[in-house]
Amino acid sequence: MIDVTITVPDTLRQAFERLAQSLSHRQPLMRTLSEDLYDAVVENFEQEGRPRWLPIDRAGKILQ
Repeated sequence: MIDVTITVPDTLRQAFERLAQSLSHRQPLMRTLSEDLYDAVVENFEQEGRPRWLPIDRAGKILQ
C-alpha cells in the first residue's frame, strides 16, 4: 500500500478550518447573503433595472 502525506501551510489549514466551521454554523452566512440580496433588489428598484431597462409606454416607474 502507498501512503501519501500532504503538508500544507498553517494559513491554508486555518482557512479550511474556518470554512468548515462556517458550513457547520450557517446562520451568519445566510444572514449576510440575505442582506446582500435585499440590497441588490432595492437598488434594482431605485435604478429601474441594472442595466437600465428600456422605457415602456405608461406613466410612472417600471419597477414599483
